[in-house]
Amino acid sequence: MGVSNYLTNEKLSEKFVSSFDLVNYAIKLVRNYIETGRRPNINTTSDNPAFIVLSEIREGVEQYDEPENYEQTLNEAKEAIAQKGLELVKATLRD
Repeated sequence: MGVSNYLTNEKLSEKFVSSFDLVNYAIKLVRNYIETGRRPNINTTSDNPAFIVLSEIREGVEQYDEPENYEQTLNEAKEAIAQKGLELVKATLRD
């Protein structure tokens, strides 16, 4: 990555009135990025959601997606994790 591609506070803060606004906006987008599981809007080899979102903000391609059926998806995930845990406990007890 060349020096011109590094994230800098200057490039990002130009788009916001204050650093506080930038941080709050980035936090909202990172949470959304993780919750929705969307793909990055930039070409990157990074897996770091914060880096991805800040890069998207710098490039002006950030997005916020409303999670579809978020509560239902969360409950299904919890149930799946609980079921898998139960299966692991049963398998351990059999051994």
